[in-house]
Amino acid sequence: MDERWKNIPGFDGYQVSNLGRVRSFRYKNRRGVDRSGEVEPIILRPDLRGPKNGVKYFSVILRLGPDHPGDRRGVHRLVYEAFCGDIPEGMSIDHINRDSADNRLENLRLAYVHQNRRNKTKKKNASSQYTGVVWNKPAKKFQVALRVNGKKKYFGYFSDEKDAALAHDRAAREHLSIDEQQFVNFNFKT
Repeated sequence: MDERWKNIPGFDGYQVSNLGRVRSFRYKNRRGVDRSGEVEPIILRPDLRGPKNGVKYFSVILRLGPDHPGDRRGVHRLVYEAFCGDIPEGMSIDHINRDSADNRLENLRLAYVHQNRRNKTKKKNASSQYTGVVWNKPAKKFQVALRVNGKKKYFGYFSDEKDAALAHDRAAREHLSIDEQQFVNFNFKT
């Protein structure tokens, strides 16, 4: 795939590519002499940031001037905004393959927050290896739950974990629209 570069809106001297790389044309030597435009652009090295025990995203610091402390921006948001436009209020950027380090334009899509939450990887310390399935201690069975129209719905208890996972997938296909289903991390492919 060819790498294409676009200017980052609101940040002169910075560009982002469709492959998720950020570069700066701003450059000062050690004596503080502005050499912008005289040297090759510098590819910025993003930091992996995020909450403890949460999803981490690559981000970079963009500076508006020599005295500006800089603004930390998520690379996925920079890519989307440069190539697709502003992100509407209430929307977020979803990584289609659930890899937050993969900031290629083809891996990003606009999503409501609840849709973005559906498209997540399984937690390492979860009580079940399957999405939408939890171990219910009092019942001593696996329980299936799914958010439908913003409300959590329960779809039964199962002795077998795999049967519960199949029930989750069936419930998602029956109760969610086709648009919503594209964000679901199904347990089994059909």
